[in-house]
Amino acid sequence: MARRYFASPWVEAQRARLQRLVDCAASSASSEPPRALDVGCGRGRHSLMLLEMGFQVTAVDLDGEALDTLRQRERGAVEKGTLKIRSMDLEAEDVGALGHFDVLLVVNYASRSLLPKLLQLLKPKGLLIFESWAQGNEHFATPKDAEAQRRLLRANELLEATSDCFTVLAYSHGLQEDYEGRDCVKQMICAEKRPCPGRASPVSEASRWCLGRLLEVTDASFLQDSAFGRDWVWHRPQSLGVAFGIEDLLQLLDGYDPEAAQKEYLAALTSASPRGARPALWDVSMVRRRESTTETLKPQEVRDFLRAAQLKTSADVLQRGEGWTLVVSQLQGAPALCDLHQRLFAATGLSSGINAYLTPPDAIGKPPHVDDHDVLVLQLAGSKTWTLLDDARQTIREQVPLTKGDVMYLPQGIPHHAAAMASHEASLHLAVALHRRPMSYSSVLGALVTLRLMDPGDGDLLPAT
Repeated sequence: MARRYFASPWVEAQRARLQRLVDCAASSASSEPPRALDVGCGRGRHSLMLLEMGFQVTAVDLDGEALDTLRQRERGAVEKGTLKIRSMDLEAEDVGALGHFDVLLVVNYASRSLLPKLLQLLKPKGLLIFESWAQGNEHFATPKDAEAQRRLLRANELLEATSDCFTVLAYSHGLQEDYEGRDCVKQMICAEKRPCPGRASPVSEASRWCLGRLLEVTDASFLQDSAFGRDWVWHRPQSLGVAFGIEDLLQLLDGYDPEAAQKEYLAALTSASPRGARPALWDVSMVRRRESTTETLKPQEVRDFLRAAQLKTSADVLQRGEGWTLVVSQLQGAPALCDLHQRLFAATGLSSGINAYLTPPDAIGKPPHVDDHDVLVLQLAGSKTWTLLDDARQTIREQVPLTKGDVMYLPQGIPHHAAAMASHEASLHLAVALHRRPMSYSSVLGALVTLRLMDPGDGDLLPAT
């Protein structure tokens, strides 16, 4: 069969690394293929390669004629949604709106001001493949203007740009003889993104207690470390160990009534409910961001919406969810979550609750806000980008992409908001609250009562006086 594209030799040389990303996604039973961004795609020769390999591709260029050629050529992929074509002035528009990707591919395009922003779009473990003209190439091809001359890459420039948050897998700089039919000077890199340095503080090691093995150890000495409560931590454990998903959450909402739910929740606190019984949830709220406006529904409106929409699956959320984020409060009694909750309390002594956030793709639920407690975020389905803001200036401090299986620790006091990425699946994350305020006698008594009621078989936990 005739080949549909002619990729550059450098991109072809990275084919095995690209294929491993596709194979890894397939072996993990992911509901969606890995995402690739082809920057300055032109007529899409590399977009075609990525499509053929199994990526979901976003192709971006300012040349409308070239994009029309690609659109006509791959009309089926566009209609299917595996190819998204964007006409965009990358240096004038907000590239962050493109989302986050497993692969960032840039060929024969360079912008010093844009490069750091593009690198932000890569997810952790994402692959950067970049090649462009370097200084010295003017001896083989006269730059069309002074700006083109300024864009020629300096020696080791790509190495410097990726020194903080990338592991370089391959690099080349210098004369390329007969490269795609001509002699030229190019700089080329392939690198894997890693969590940025400075995030691996003592709390990150401590967080493996919850972020890695999910409380399979009992040492909570990290609570005394000066770094705890000061810095956020991202981690991807081998397994979250939490058997809870979108359908499990929606099943809990079947027949939801706000008054009945709260009565059931309070009744569970005053009776020795058998462990594993259908859990009570305290509250369900619905919130939606439209441009700069935040919309919310009243409790009875939430009840009526859920009864009418009959949401059972992630596909239902996409089709009938109308862009609403569902916030389900106090789920720590759910059988799949109560062990996590109890271990957290037993290991730390910190009071906590577990809320679930189900958000449709490409949607924002809550506006920027500040929590008065620490949060452990467990991404159970889909993907979300967490934007952390500077407390004083409200400028972006970090953008942290979380995909299925990721966990993040966020200390109290950092303004933030989360946006679901563009995807074929809704995003579900759990937020486990950890309150570090001094515990009163009443809170200790309440915690002991809760433990007694959740597991009455362990004998008397409360003293007689």
